Amino acid sequence: MISLELAEEIISRHARCTDETEIVSLDNALNRILAEDVFSDMDMPPFDKSAMDGYACRREDISQPLTIIETIAAGSEPKNTLSIGQCAKIMTGAKVPVGANCVITIEDTSLTNDGKVLFIGKNTSDNICKRGEDIISGIHILQMGLLINPQTMAVLASVGKTNVLVAKKLNIGVFCTGSELIEPDKKPSGVQIRNSNASQIVAQITSTGSVANYYGIIADNREKISQKINELLKTNHIVLITGGASVGDFDFIPEIFQQSGFTVHFQKIRIQPGKPVIYATYNKKHIFGLSGNPVSSFLQFELLVKP
Repeated sequence: MISLELAEEIISRHARCTDETEIVSLDNALNRILAEDVFSDMDMPPFDKSAMDGYACRREDISQPLTIIETIAAGSEPKNTLSIGQCAKIMTGAKVPVGANCVITIEDTSLTNDGKVLFIGKNTSDNICKRGEDIISGIHILQMGLLINPQTMAVLASVGKTNVLVAKKLNIGVFCTGSELIEPDKKPSGVQIRNSNASQIVAQITSTGSVANYYGIIADNREKISQKINELLKTNHIVLITGGASVGDFDFIPEIFQQSGFTVHFQKIRIQPGKPVIYATYNKKHIFGLSGNPVSSFLQFELLVKP
C-alpha cells in the first residue's frame, strides 16, 4: 500500500499529452488540453489607466484648486498634457494623461463656485493601474498541458489568442464488472443492483473534455474481462474498469493485469474510501482498476485519473 502523494507522482511520471493536436477556436477551447506554451503579445494593462472615476492630476498639486482642462472617457485618447494646477476628469478604465501621477476620486472632491476642483479627503492612493503591472509583453503566461477552464479562456482572450492549439481529445474506454449489475433501464431482481457507476464516470470523463466510450457490463468472468480489456486498448488511450479490484474470490482484475503483461505500478493507496485501486501501463496506454463502490470510484477518478 502506498500514499496518495506517491500514487499521484507515479501516474504523473507516466502521463503525457497525446502527440495528436488540432486548432480550435477560443469559443470551443473549454475543457481542452492546451498543446502549446502561450506568451503575452502586449503589456496588460497596455497603458496607465484610472482605477476610479475622478480627476487625474499631479499629487503635488492637490492642496490647491485645480482647473479641469478636459474629460477623458474609457476608450478615448487624452488630448492634453497636464501642467501645474490642472486636472482632467477621468472615468474608470480610461488612459491617464501625460503629466498626471494620481487620480483623486469624485467622493474626495468638491467644486468651487468658479468650477475648480478641491481635494477634501485626508489622503489618497494613486488609483492608477500601471502599464504592465498584470502582464509584461513577451512573458510566458500559460503552460502546455494545462486544462483550459473559464479563467484560462479569459487569459487567452486578453492576449488575442482566438485560435488555440489543443491536444486531440483522449478516448477513455469504460466498462463495469459484476454479475450482480444490470443497466439502469432494467428492473433488478432480488440479487441485482442497477449500475450507477457507469453514468457517474462517463459524466466525469466528459467534464474533462475527453471522449467517454462506455462498453457495458461484464459478468465476473476472468476470460471475458481479460478479452474486453485487450479489445479496448486497441482504440482507447485509457481504460477504466470498475469492480473486481479488491481481494475477493471474484475480484479478477489484479490477476488479469499480471497475466496480460501489464506493468502494475500500485494496487492499493492509503485513502478511505477508495483504498483498492490498481494502476498499470501497457504500450503507453493507461489501465485503471477502480472500486465498484460509486463513492470510492468517484474519488479515485478525481484524484488519480482526471487529466
